[in-house]
Order: sequence, then C-alpha cells, then structure tokens
Amino acid sequence: VSATAWWDPAYGSPGAGDASVVAAVFVDAEGTYWLHDIRYLSHDPARLEEVDEATQLCRQVAAFAEDTHVPAITIETNGLGRFLPALLRRELAAARVPCAVVEQFSHASKEQRILDAFDPLLAAGALHAHESVWRTPFIEEMREWRPGRRCRDDGLDAVSGCLLAEPVRLRRIAPAARRSWRPGSAARVVSAEFEP
Repeated sequence: VSATAWWDPAYGSPGAGDASVVAAVFVDAEGTYWLHDIRYLSHDPARLEEVDEATQLCRQVAAFAEDTHVPAITIETNGLGRFLPALLRRELAAARVPCAVVEQFSHASKEQRILDAFDPLLAAGALHAHESVWRTPFIEEMREWRPGRRCRDDGLDAVSGCLLAEPVRLRRIAPAARRSWRPGSAARVVSAEFEP
C-alpha cells in the first residue's frame, strides 16, 4: 500500500569513510515491511574530470528510483546533503524518472533513530528483506551493530529513515468479526400474535 525511499548521502573515497546508501521499503495492508532494495553508492574517481562526485551519486539514485518505481525519495539534508535535492531533481528530470524529492533534516541521533525504527519491527517479526539485500553489507551491519559502539551503520541509517517515514498501519479486521460497541444493538426476533 505504500513505498518509501531514503538516501543517506556521504562523500569520500570509495571504500573509505561513511557510505552513501539509498534504500526502498514497501509496506503491505497487513502492516508488514519489505526491504525491497538497498544500494551502497560510490563515485568513480577516474571520471571526476568529466562528472563531479555529487552528480555521479545523484545519477545512481535516479537509476535506483527508476528500478524500484518509488514515488518519492527522501534525502537526509544534515551536513553534506544540503545542496543535493536540487541536483537530484535535475538528474531525475534528465532521466525522465517521475519521482519527487523530499528534504528531511534529522534531529535525533543516528543511534536513536536506528533503535526506534528496528526494535518494534524485529520484535514483531514484521520486517522482511529481498534476497538481493543479503548480498550487500547491510546484513553484516545488522549483525555487528551495537548501541554505543563505533560500527558501520550507514545502511541501517538509510533503512531506519524509510521505516520511520512510514505511518503505523493497524491490521484490518473483517467486519463480521467485529463486535458491536453498542449494548443491546444485536437484532432480536419477537413473535407477536395479533388478532385482526
């Protein structure tokens, strides 16, 4: 019933420092969350003469949006992400990808966002991942991450952004299974014998 994509941008040499990660989560009518895709982005330093790093990343995010058919991508604008929304809009338009760009400034700490997003879903068994996710660093991040420790958590941060952006959905109950909230509202049959 909905889809959310979140980009947690980062710059730097490929394989060093924070990773730039984009993720897409879909949610069904039953309130189950499906981590559909996650990509760890990197720029090609050999191409910097022709295409700057930010444009390379934005083109990868535009391709991600096209592949996943998400209606919007939220960019975390803390720090380095401040000027990226306009650049991403330009690249989405150039690629003719119909996707909105939403800017989001995160006020909570990364650690708190991760805990708030993952704890309830994992406890309820309501988070599932596409098999392609298992071929990314995301699974190792989940295994290794502990609050208060310095661990790789860029994928966790991107997915937590998706999870926290989704509204809570309550499971639908079939109308026949509902009990009436009005006492005495059940139908009653009364036999009456009237004399004409």
